Amino acid sequence: MVEFTEKITLAITGASGSGYALRLLECLVAADVQVYLLCSSAARVVLDTEVGFKLPASPELATKLLTEKFSAKAGQITVFGKEQWFG
Repeated sequence: MVEFTEKITLAITGASGSGYALRLLECLVAADVQVYLLCSSAARVVLDTEVGFKLPASPELATKLLTEKFSAKAGQITVFGKEQWFG
């Protein structure tokens, strides 16, 4: 697995503006930053409503989908579930 020098935790809530969150994630991946993503259930609804993007509730499936969507390196994006408190 690749070692990243910069890491960030990105949390997406149910507030409007989910398109901005996806764009930020895309920019972070392009800048070679490792991203830990937290996404609320409400945020998944807003993502689907605002931009037509269905993010799976399963952290593993969401990680896979986002890694493919943004052509991220292995381990660059990690999505955590709502009950996952430690990596």
